[in-house]
Formats: sequence, structure tokens, C-alpha cells
Amino acid sequence: MELQTLFSEVYDQAGFDLSIDYNREPVPALNSEDAAWADTLLREKGVL
Repeated sequence: MELQTLFSEVYDQAGFDLSIDYNREPVPALNSEDAAWADTLLREKGVL
């Protein structure tokens, strides 16, 4: 089994999407480089 498939299955079954508020800033805060990467990724995925 591919790791991404496994991670996705565990994430879906555990209900993390219901317990994590993705609209809030992460704690601890991301450094500027990681924040820029996350912003780009979320925009590419159409989340932002």
C-alpha cells in the first residue's frame, strides 16, 4: 500500500477534518518560508 493512500484513509476514518479548524493559524506559527509554501499549496488546491 502506498503511504499517501494509507495516510488519506486514516485521516478520513479518524475524522481529523472535523476536529481541526483549518481556518485558524497553526500553533506554533509557521516560519515565513513554510507559511509561503503552505499559502501557495492551498491556493493551487483552491482552498484559499
